[in-house]
Amino acid sequence: MEVLTVTLNPALDREIVLKNFRINEFHRLDSQEKSLISPGGKGINVSIMLDDLGIPSVAMGFLGGYIGRTIEEELRREHKNITTNFTYVNGESRENITLIDEVNQTITEINTIGPQILKDNMDRFMKRYTQMLGHAKICVISGSIPPGVEKDIYKQLVLLAKEKNVLTIINAKDDLLSYALEVPPDVVKPDMRGKRILLGHELDSLQDYVDSALEIRKKGVKLAVISHELTNDVVATGDGIWFFKPRLRMATANLLGTGDAYVTGVVYSLYTDNRDWLEVAKLGMASAMRNALSVEKEVKVDIEEIKEELKNIEIERLH
Repeated sequence: MEVLTVTLNPALDREIVLKNFRINEFHRLDSQEKSLISPGGKGINVSIMLDDLGIPSVAMGFLGGYIGRTIEEELRREHKNITTNFTYVNGESRENITLIDEVNQTITEINTIGPQILKDNMDRFMKRYTQMLGHAKICVISGSIPPGVEKDIYKQLVLLAKEKNVLTIINAKDDLLSYALEVPPDVVKPDMRGKRILLGHELDSLQDYVDSALEIRKKGVKLAVISHELTNDVVATGDGIWFFKPRLRMATANLLGTGDAYVTGVVYSLYTDNRDWLEVAKLGMASAMRNALSVEKEVKVDIEEIKEELKNIEIERLH
């Protein structure tokens, strides 16, 4: 095992695709294929996509109740390259609902909170995590945290990984990200869903994104990727700041899961020992763009299909 994914707050994702969604109205789906259920949570999504690419990983985090058992059973049944090492707790794991309107190009998400995590739960998880780091080359830490978990937990996890010389990738927001940057991780992709605020700064102009990318880079991060207007990226490495833009228009309704697909591309590149950080970012965006060709959350692809998207990325140096 060389890849470890940490999803402290996994979910069972229910994806519903419909047309002309309106509140306070009755909606009926026209086929069963328009309602899909799958294991979720940002790190788990990465493990699932890596499975398609033939890369084994160990998925860790907290699970609880009927939903938690269903998540683990589905992962074991459908994904031969994923080894599960979850810590079970009292309470019920999350169920997240996503409503995708194909006509109006909107995505509406309803996420539940997750089970309460007690000190002994955390102690058991940290012991397992430390053991697994001894077999890891890359560690992906992403998503939200359940109640009871301290906001500096990602900082703690990155510190332990650095002690073992394990590359770390963080996909998070708010305090989870700010604390982790104190270490720092190797790769940062801030979760920009919702408000366009990063490290306490509102991001309005493109220069705001550049300034934030510079701030993150100065903390010692090797690669920072900040989503700009949903489909573009501001990319920072030790060599400069770049603006990545897809040549073709990407439908807004197809963007579900593109952030996790981006991280998957980054992991694949690092797994194959690529340390050219700009090239790593390119493969990440190509992976996201390939994912966005379909409305479904889980799009099975191979690496050649991802690489085919490299020619569709426009790159401009900003700094």
